[in-house]
Amino acid sequence: MKVSRSYLWKKFVLIWLWCILLNLQGQTMAEENYIDLTINHLKTLHATLEKITLKNGISCLFKRDISAPVVSIQLWFGTGSIHEEEYLGSGLSHAVEHMIFKGTEKRKVGDITREIDNAGGSVNAYTSFDRTVFHADMPSRTWVTGLEVLSDAVFNSSFPAEEWDKEKNVILREIAMNNDDPDSVLSKMLWQTAYKVHPYRFPIIGHEELFKRIERNDLLKFCRRNYLTDNMFVVIVGDVEKKEVEAALEKNLGNIERRTRTPVILPKEPEQLSARITRQTGKYELGRMELAFHTVPLNHSDAPTLEILAQIVGAGDSSRLNLLLRDKLRLVHAVSAWSYTPREAGLFGISAVFDPDKEKKVLQVLKEEILSWQKVKFPDNEIQKAKRMLIVQEMNGFQTMKGQADKFAAGEFYASDPSFTETWIKQLAKVTAEDLNNAAKKYLNPETASLAILMPETTVQAATNINTAVEKKVPTKVELDNKVPLIILEDNKLPFVSLCVVFKGGVLIENSTNSGITQLASELLLRGTPKFTAEEIARETESRGASLEPFCGWNSFGLKGRCLAQDARFLMSMMAECLINSVFPENEVEQYKSLQIAEIKQKEEDPVFIAQKSLGPLIFGDHPYGRDLLGTTGSVSTIKRSDIIDHYKKLAVAENMAIACFGSIEKSTVLFFCNKIFGEIPSGKPFDLSTCVPQTPHLPGREERIFPKEQAVVLLGYKGISITDPRFEVSRVLQDSLSGLSSDLAEEVREKRGLAYYVGAYQRTGIQPGAFVFYAGTHPQAVQELEVIMRKEAKRLTEQGIRQEELERAKNRLLAIYEMSLQNNTEVAMNCALNELYGLGFDHLYATPDRIKAVTAESVKNLAADLFKEELSAVSIVSPTLPSTQDKNK
Repeated sequence: MKVSRSYLWKKFVLIWLWCILLNLQGQTMAEENYIDLTINHLKTLHATLEKITLKNGISCLFKRDISAPVVSIQLWFGTGSIHEEEYLGSGLSHAVEHMIFKGTEKRKVGDITREIDNAGGSVNAYTSFDRTVFHADMPSRTWVTGLEVLSDAVFNSSFPAEEWDKEKNVILREIAMNNDDPDSVLSKMLWQTAYKVHPYRFPIIGHEELFKRIERNDLLKFCRRNYLTDNMFVVIVGDVEKKEVEAALEKNLGNIERRTRTPVILPKEPEQLSARITRQTGKYELGRMELAFHTVPLNHSDAPTLEILAQIVGAGDSSRLNLLLRDKLRLVHAVSAWSYTPREAGLFGISAVFDPDKEKKVLQVLKEEILSWQKVKFPDNEIQKAKRMLIVQEMNGFQTMKGQADKFAAGEFYASDPSFTETWIKQLAKVTAEDLNNAAKKYLNPETASLAILMPETTVQAATNINTAVEKKVPTKVELDNKVPLIILEDNKLPFVSLCVVFKGGVLIENSTNSGITQLASELLLRGTPKFTAEEIARETESRGASLEPFCGWNSFGLKGRCLAQDARFLMSMMAECLINSVFPENEVEQYKSLQIAEIKQKEEDPVFIAQKSLGPLIFGDHPYGRDLLGTTGSVSTIKRSDIIDHYKKLAVAENMAIACFGSIEKSTVLFFCNKIFGEIPSGKPFDLSTCVPQTPHLPGREERIFPKEQAVVLLGYKGISITDPRFEVSRVLQDSLSGLSSDLAEEVREKRGLAYYVGAYQRTGIQPGAFVFYAGTHPQAVQELEVIMRKEAKRLTEQGIRQEELERAKNRLLAIYEMSLQNNTEVAMNCALNELYGLGFDHLYATPDRIKAVTAESVKNLAADLFKEELSAVSIVSPTLPSTQDKNK
């Protein structure tokens, strides 16, 4: 039988179309399966979530999780800055948040934070537009202390008059700090422009002139009216039994009196009828803008659509705005989109940072892009990528006890459903291309937008069994065939895999002429290979809801990533592709040089950075540790593509690296794929980071600089120790004893004298000896006094030593930090890989508790005596006026 060509051709076309249909159907089924699996995980997480209600109406969301010996406690109140009524715009709710911890009848000033610190926990609070949250994260062995202290603080706060006088000065410093931060200034401008009636127009921290009028009686009146049993709920998540929780709740909250409360009625914001623009100039290096549109509250059917729209157009390197404005047109240094849909109608916004002369063009392109979102259908691959990214973000929140508590509480607060994440993901999954076009048409009208612009002054205007206990596991180390150490931890709690590849290098091997080159090289790793363009790398990664990002530090650099377990091989392959075959395209080199220079300029607007920049050369001299990670505008501008390639090839060798893979994947699978995928890493000469340039410090030293901002910054620094020094944990105890609100330094500076908003100590540590620094942010008139107090505290620790109470509090806090760190697989994997790289051993992290417990008062005193020597000290002061000028003015 003879078959015609036309018949064969038709048959081929039909088979081809059928294959496409099957492929599309398979993709759809895979997506549905992925979402179903996610929902099943959430159902498992939520299955053991319980609600406990006391007789006085206080309810508690409780979930037991024994995967780490940690308990998170949160008290949520439905009172925020928009509920201040006659005090509107004063920041009264934020002031209450500060004063809650200033003592009760049972506890004097400082006792609240001290008790939490002594128990190894951390306590804090925050105020938002619509809520105030008090929270503590505790070791499970002392969790009851956290609930007891929080309950007493919130319901029995005495608001001492003398403490209010001091705290007012502290909050005024915080207001000044916000005034110095361009992002805070821009945000305040936007909300004041977009809202004319609704209380969203007032900054949460309040206007300075209104805040100054608040009296102690106002705090008492506001608290009695709002911080009541029917306006709150409690969340407790962690390694604790339900019976313990019920007993502790009844004991600490069961006797709180139930009282009546008049609800606050909020005015509705009138429809915006025309565009609004506000502009401000200041001591800035770069231009910034916020473009926003009025939208809907969370309970509106368009809320998930707007979330996906923001994700598609402005989240991630492969988002539309990044690809167009940053990568193709080179108009911006940074751009993003966001959707804010709380209880009240919110905003959809676009944020951008750019060179001042490009303002007009940026706005023009944004307007054209927004119109295209209204008319052109969004491709399915973009929609699926956005959905996956958002769903992974939601799941990321469940890693830690605090993250789970946040999720459950947010669901309860905004949707009256602690398992609302399930509903939210289902809503996201239903969003279509048509929904996106319709939402863009309905809400993103440039004719009714609000635009805030901040510019430099010189600018011309222009699924497991829920009853099965989670086994606590530790990593193991194997070697690949090329001798690269591979650290593996199997952890099936969540369906994620974390992967870190680290190399020796970083700032430590740079010099003054190529400073910033390692940071630049690491950023360029994801900007193109022979197989993939930068856009394809970003799209392929983000479409799976995965993350892949570079990092660079003082002693190392590399890549880290996270993905769903089913995408582990993809992540390994993509990471290896970027590490082995990156081509560092010339156009990308120039763009990222421009971005890095812009970031340097942005940091130059921060007085803290300026103070640190001046302190570095005093302590380190010409040693690399004295320079900034990003380099200087001069050094970065002269770096060539060939320099980057030579620099990278010298470092990225098998003898100079370590790999860590943690998560829901079998050890044998990890070893097989890593051998296959990372076996092509080239061999080379290993680096000995301990033999780099010796320090030639200029000590004692002093640098004072005038900087036209409101706040002054004082840094007192000393030569430090290395991370391989056997006294490293001793130095951490010493640092912690000087930090936190319950430290002697904070009590003297903040509580007794009200001199500073922030004060404490930090270390910059590395393979070679680093720096130990006291720091404080204050007003110009207090600079000299603060320096005297810091030196006095250093002398006390040197001569008298640390008190036993201080020692135990610091050790407990560090133990709690260690315990809480175990909740984040990516960070633990990174830590293990770096410790192996530095010669400390992959399991060095897990002996941290023993090293901390071994620290004695005598060892702290001896270290303080070694470090805090006047002849080895350096002072860096940045202030609107210098101390010498102040003396003359007096």
